[in-house]
Amino acid sequence: EALRNRRTVHNFDNSRDVPDDVLHRAIEAATYAPNHKMTEPWLFRRLGTDAIEAIASLNAASISDPEKAAKKAKRWADIRNWLVVTSRITPGDDLLTR
Repeated sequence: EALRNRRTVHNFDNSRDVPDDVLHRAIEAATYAPNHKMTEPWLFRRLGTDAIEAIASLNAASISDPEKAAKKAKRWADIRNWLVVTSRITPGDDLLTR
C-alpha cells in the first residue's frame, strides 16, 4: 500500500532542521532496505551549506536554459536538510559500464 501511494515531494519545510532523533530513526529504517549485491558499508552524510551549494550548481549546469537552471539551482540550494547515502562499488558490476 505504501509503495503504491508513494509520491515525490518537492515542497520541503525549510523553516527548521530535521531533529537528530528523526534522522537517526530514518537511517535505522534505511538499513533494513534490500541491499543490491551487499554493497556495504553504507555511509550516511548530512551535508553542510558549501556542499549543498556545490551540488545545486552542478545539477543546474546540466540544464541548457539559463532561466530554468537558475530556478533549479535556487530550489536545490534552499533545501536545508540534505542526507546523502553512499555505498561501496561492487567490482565487476556490469551496471557501471552501461
